[in-house]
Parts: sequence; structure tokens; C-alpha cells
Amino acid sequence: MIQENRRHDRQSVSLAGTLKSEDDADYARACRIEDMSVGGARIALIGADTRMPERPLLEISTFGSYAVEVAWSKPPRFGLKFRDAPEAMAEMLAAIAMHG
Repeated sequence: MIQENRRHDRQSVSLAGTLKSEDDADYARACRIEDMSVGGARIALIGADTRMPERPLLEISTFGSYAVEVAWSKPPRFGLKFRDAPEAMAEMLAAIAMHG
């Protein structure tokens, strides 16, 4: 039996996103956000380039950019952990739930 280590419930989503870098203004990779929680997100990078920047930012359509760190990777999919407090991320998730 596989043990689940997540601290927060995840919600399935299908959102367009962009993976950016805090250190490289030219880095931008399209991604699809597949699930989210107040603690993190699972994304799939679109395209052949699946390199991950050292200090990634996840831009979620019109909801803003969020500092993340890589929790796991199975390119082209990545598990990302939000660096902001879960309470702050709960507001963003509520906005996504309301506006899709």
C-alpha cells in the first residue's frame, strides 16, 4: 500500500500556467497545472525543454505569480511546493474556485 505524504487535500484543475525564474527574466515555459492545494501543485511542462530553474516561479493565468520549490520531478511532470504560507495560498485557491 502506498502511503500518502501530502499535508493538504488536492483539487483537480486544468489551468494554463507559465513557469518562470526569479533569476532569469528570459526564462518562460508554458505549463498545464493539473492539480493544486494550498501547499503546492502538479504541473506538466509543454514542449521539449523540461529544464527547471533554480528558483522557479509559477504564474497562474490572471491569479499571479507564486514562488515555488520542486518537491519531485518525473519530466515533463513536476510536483511544486508553494513557498508562501498555506493561509495566503487559500485565498488564491478560493479565487480560482470562484472564477475557474
